[in-house]
Amino acid sequence: MHSIRLLACATSLAAVLAPVQAGATAVDLNIGSPRGTLTFGIGDSALFRITGGFDSWHGTAHVDEDHPERSTVDVTVDAQSVSMADREEAATVRGPEFFNASIYPELAFHSDHMFRTSDTEWEVDGQMTLRGVTRPMTFEVTVHDRNMGAAPGERYARLEAHGTLQRSQFGMDRYIDLLGDPVTITIDSDAWR
Repeated sequence: MHSIRLLACATSLAAVLAPVQAGATAVDLNIGSPRGTLTFGIGDSALFRITGGFDSWHGTAHVDEDHPERSTVDVTVDAQSVSMADREEAATVRGPEFFNASIYPELAFHSDHMFRTSDTEWEVDGQMTLRGVTRPMTFEVTVHDRNMGAAPGERYARLEAHGTLQRSQFGMDRYIDLLGDPVTITIDSDAWR
């Protein structure tokens, strides 16, 4: 009788703890301009390629190690925060021929699916919204220096993400003959709790 009660107690305890253990590998993280960079390259011409970055952007990630399909990423970028070596070029990129930041002040990415492809690599499929147009986009993400015991505010990991879109799909078709159509986007950031 004693062993039956002990078994029932152990079973009840396991049922209570199971959800905690299942969620123990899920973590909510921040990424963004205070501790990372988001850069872009416009075009595929070696001679005329335009490069720059954004000074203001932030993102959140919910990463579930046990159930990667439940993981999500959202990133928002201040389109006015374009930063480039040449001020006139930066003004052109902010302007109506490219990001049109005065009318569309934000760029946004929202993940649809995240797939773990190795211990350190993920494929993130989602939707990029740029100039009021939303199109599918994929990022290849590599995670470095993971510290699963990081305290709040500390670095949990370092990540690199790379993706490419075709700017003509977002209404940015000026100078395509000269520069080319692809825009590469690169994120290099700490991810912290």
